[in-house]
Amino acid sequence: MAYEFKFPDVGEGIHEGELVKWRVSEGAHVNEHDIIAEVETDKAVVEVPSPRAGVIAKLNFKVGDTINVGDVMVVIAEEGDAPVARPALTPTASCSVCGRTFITREQLDAHVKERHASGERKGGAFAVGELEEAPAEETRAAAPKAVPSGPHVFATPAVRALAKELGVDIERVDGTGPDGRVTEEDLRKAKESGPRETAAGPRVQFEKYGRVLRVQMSATRRAIARHMLEAYAAPHVVTMDDADVTALWDVRAKEKQKAEEKGVKLTFMPFIVKACLAALKKHPHFNASLDGDEIVFKKYYNMGIAVHTNDGLMVPVVKDVDKKTVLEIAKEIEELAERARTRTITLEEMKGQSFTLTNYGSIGGTYGVPMINSPDVAILGIGRIDDRPVARDGKIEVRKILPLSLSFDHRVVDGAQAAYFLQEIIAHLEDPNLLMIDE
Repeated sequence: MAYEFKFPDVGEGIHEGELVKWRVSEGAHVNEHDIIAEVETDKAVVEVPSPRAGVIAKLNFKVGDTINVGDVMVVIAEEGDAPVARPALTPTASCSVCGRTFITREQLDAHVKERHASGERKGGAFAVGELEEAPAEETRAAAPKAVPSGPHVFATPAVRALAKELGVDIERVDGTGPDGRVTEEDLRKAKESGPRETAAGPRVQFEKYGRVLRVQMSATRRAIARHMLEAYAAPHVVTMDDADVTALWDVRAKEKQKAEEKGVKLTFMPFIVKACLAALKKHPHFNASLDGDEIVFKKYYNMGIAVHTNDGLMVPVVKDVDKKTVLEIAKEIEELAERARTRTITLEEMKGQSFTLTNYGSIGGTYGVPMINSPDVAILGIGRIDDRPVARDGKIEVRKILPLSLSFDHRVVDGAQAAYFLQEIIAHLEDPNLLMIDE
């Protein structure tokens, strides 16, 4: 008996995903727990295992389609069940004179030139790509049903006129009529069910000022957009200051070689994480979240680290930083960032942060207004370290200066608290000995 496997809830709060890749094809045998598909959810690509052994009878989605939790992804038949008939090749063009259909436009053009060059017409007009009459009954019985694909669909002029009247994009409607033709009933069903997300590629359009290209947002970009709207609900305030990290620069230079011998790339980020940890312990309002009228103070210290990838911004989480050394944090940041860039990171590795850091200075820039990573109370923006002339004891010295920008939720903390919190971070960055003592 065939089993309909529905797209499962692959993570808390996940309602949909975009099909990235099928690992199986129709007719293939699978064992229980074999990976059958890869689906992109909120910023992560998850592998979907088969719930049972059997034969893949039907794949219900194409790569690029959006799958909602609960949708039937695949039908799995038991061994020995009758094979599922495979669809015939889909015609993409048809001759309006004789009704014949062709797989390619080139075949249609050759047919028209050879058979109808004398000017044979229907109704005084010669149109290709439309079927004005249904084929004979014998033809319908012999021809396999096919679902249209590509830029052309089969439909009569009356059906196309109805599509315009209903406001339905006929190119996105699957036809159920002979040879995959779109019928009036198909249009009315499409109208009732609403627009359907497809794997359509970029669309070229022409507007008043010229040509434009419309591209569907990826699942990751849509997730980022939703998250930004959530973050925007918090009243953002930002405070900025500088840290003199000249001494820390020397410490890092000294320890960098030792770290490399242990296979660890030592950047400034783990030191900044430790400085934030010290400040969070002293100012617990920043290690919290807002839930209705309650402030939730978190007794764990998990740091979200924003990572730029080709697919968009991702925020892996280094958990329990209070229990890890600078080198351990450095190694974990490096590993998580690599998994984020290669899309092998898991959803669990991007959840549970209590505070977030974003290092745009690694690309360039000094100060910024980073968006709070909901449900956090604050986020620290890290700029580029520069050599700057600084007045010290009446003398001008060149020092290593690190610009910092702290965005915070004004519903939970006030400006004075934010200033004290940022000064605590700066104090630990300017005196590396404090970092070692706290550790």
